[in-house]
Amino acid sequence: MREQNFKKKALRLCIFPLGFIFGFAAGNLHHDIVEMTHNIKTSIVETDTRGSVRDSLVNKAPEDAEHKIAREIREIEAQKEQLTNEIEGLYDETSEQRFQLNAFDTAMRELDNAKDFNAAQLSARLDMNAPNGREKFGDIFRSDMKLSSTGYNLHVNPTASGERVRPGIIAVDKSVIPLHSYVYFPELNMMTVALDTGSAINGYDADFYIKDTTQNLYNNWGRHNLTAQVVDMDKVEEIRNSLQLSNEKIDSLTKQIDSLEAEQTKKYKLLDDNIELRVSTPSFATPKSFKEPPPIVDKVK
Repeated sequence: MREQNFKKKALRLCIFPLGFIFGFAAGNLHHDIVEMTHNIKTSIVETDTRGSVRDSLVNKAPEDAEHKIAREIREIEAQKEQLTNEIEGLYDETSEQRFQLNAFDTAMRELDNAKDFNAAQLSARLDMNAPNGREKFGDIFRSDMKLSSTGYNLHVNPTASGERVRPGIIAVDKSVIPLHSYVYFPELNMMTVALDTGSAINGYDADFYIKDTTQNLYNNWGRHNLTAQVVDMDKVEEIRNSLQLSNEKIDSLTKQIDSLEAEQTKKYKLLDDNIELRVSTPSFATPKSFKEPPPIVDKVK
């Protein structure tokens, strides 16, 4: 019995130190694990904070400036588009008048530069189905009428208007068509000017000056009833002044667009400089207040 009690006591004495040893080791292991976890968390927090500050220092200010410049560029582009639309609107509103006035000016240049023609050449121009002058020149005529047209070849200078005879001149009854009036004949597609009169010209008659023989005048031209449209030069001048005002407005709008483009070019240059500055700045700069996180040492072996 005594021997058994002794063995039990001896066994307790052996187990107690082992339990103490294992308990101490387990406590140290728990402490090491807690410390390791804390270090990892601290490292993550410090890394995130460093990245945030880096982004703030390196990227935030330039990005704000870039966004502002880009917004200003877009605003300028919107202004340019609005002005461009106004210019296009003005052209659309006046396109028909521009075309008609250009056609009238062309006809007037042809009259000024007209060369001598004979009766056969004038007859070859005749087209009884030609469109009315209003389709070509617009509403620039004071009156339309039918004239009995003939030809004359007498070189009587000066004419009743005091000017010398030349191609494109017609003789009229000045009580019907005032002298110096421009008269368009649609069937001939020809602009003329009334600068002469004649004893045989009464009422609704018109005599074309044709450089040809009298016989050819009768044989190749004879007499034709033609539409005559008398130009109202006041209307022409009114259209010309209206287009001039439109052109001045277009010029003003164009200058505004040019100014905006110059400003936009400067904005683009400033934006490029900002981007270049941001790109050339180091992508990571560690502030002095930061310390590298301590290395993680695995104490568990």
